[in-house]
Amino acid sequence: MNPSAAASSTVFTFDSPGLVITKGATTNLALKCNIAGGATGVYSWGYDSASSPSATGLTSGQSATITENDSSGQLMTLASGGSYTVVDNSTPGYRIVRSGDTGVILTQLKFSAQNEDIDIQKVGFQLSGTATNTPVDLVNNLLTIYDEASPTPIATAQFNANGDYATTSTITGFRVTAGSYRNMIVKGDIAAITQTGPLTYSGDFLKVDYDGNALGLSGGNYGTGVNSGTTITPSSADTSVGGVRIMKSYPVFTKYAPSSTANLANNSDYTLYQFSVQAVGGDVHLGKLTFNLASTTISGNNNGAGTHATTSVYSLYAYTDSGFNNADTNAAGNGTAAGMINGGQCYGDGNGRGVNNTIGLTGTADIEIFPTSTCLTGTTTYKIPYSAGNTTASTRWFRFAATTASVEQSTGSDSILVVLRGDAAFPTIHQNGVHSVSGEMGQSGIGGNVPSTTAGVYSDSNNDLIWSPGSTSSAPTILDFDYTNGYQVTGLPGTDMGSVTHTSP
Repeated sequence: MNPSAAASSTVFTFDSPGLVITKGATTNLALKCNIAGGATGVYSWGYDSASSPSATGLTSGQSATITENDSSGQLMTLASGGSYTVVDNSTPGYRIVRSGDTGVILTQLKFSAQNEDIDIQKVGFQLSGTATNTPVDLVNNLLTIYDEASPTPIATAQFNANGDYATTSTITGFRVTAGSYRNMIVKGDIAAITQTGPLTYSGDFLKVDYDGNALGLSGGNYGTGVNSGTTITPSSADTSVGGVRIMKSYPVFTKYAPSSTANLANNSDYTLYQFSVQAVGGDVHLGKLTFNLASTTISGNNNGAGTHATTSVYSLYAYTDSGFNNADTNAAGNGTAAGMINGGQCYGDGNGRGVNNTIGLTGTADIEIFPTSTCLTGTTTYKIPYSAGNTTASTRWFRFAATTASVEQSTGSDSILVVLRGDAAFPTIHQNGVHSVSGEMGQSGIGGNVPSTTAGVYSDSNNDLIWSPGSTSSAPTILDFDYTNGYQVTGLPGTDMGSVTHTSP
């Protein structure tokens, strides 16, 4: 039957001998049609109760009574072909990766299809923030593409040496079912950092994004409709991934709880905080660590009246074992005490002032520890040596201690809260007091990137942790342009490591 027009009534007359409905059974009828090419719009096909069908019992010969229910039918949208969208699928956030790492996940994409199944043929990518990264960051400038459900690559995409855009080779076996989705993973091998390259400094910020502006057969994103056979381009914007920061090596911090935190008393060399630092991929050199202390007023019988607990004579010790027993005799301030990092027990007060070891602090304060024999600026760095395949040999353990005084233990309870500080943002690197545009530590083949010394990072507002991946030297000095801060260092989530609260009995 060929309906004459929209909203018309079309009568179906069954071929002889008619449709037989078996007694006690249910028979379903399906109305099907061919859809004209290029048809669009919203349609419905329903049952008209005014049709008054005739039916006769095969045994009795009597007319049967028909109960009808008028129905306009479900709405159906016609499209000339399928469509699909591409979005970021929970790409791992900003993180530090080691130069030379292989199979690093750079982005994950979610493909969703509508109206028909679609075979994805090609996908376009771009480097974002091109002042801070280069195709040279990738071995052979190459991306490898995977279906999330399989470890076998389905395509590759290669950037030109000086280009910021890449399109995959023809993809095989990535069909997205209509009304569903499929995930794609994009990986890359990170180039090595050496004195001769391809990268010569740490700090490149590699961001590989889906390029939503590259469309069609001429070198962009497209797929093929399985039913329609048409070429389909997506309608999706560029993604914005977290990106990976490339370092020759990097530290991993782990918090250790002191043996007891409920025995705060007036004491010397009282352990306030313990943690470890593991070097990953190569030696790590520490230039500064910062602790934040906050002491409370007394609570209890005197309703908060009284003095604060005070702390002074701050010491940071390094150990070669997790039991905090074997002091590292190579610690920078070792002339003062075995394993001591800060010579003379000096520290910075967080306001650019060096403080001698006898000054007591109350309330809230930052304590800056430098590997040094002076109070404020470091004279050297503390090295955590890397030993391939040996986690213990690549780890140092640290104990932060102080003299505690004015601690109330009889009429109320005093407490001191301690955290190890990280940083809220990657530093805007300084060289001789000048901000860089790119914020990179090194040049790595990108013109104009400015690295930094320890003083350069210290001049930034985000300067609580200062460290070097040892990109330019196996024994970097504080004047080498190879330092950064604690932004997103593993073990320092957000800005600080977990706090420890010490309470008097």
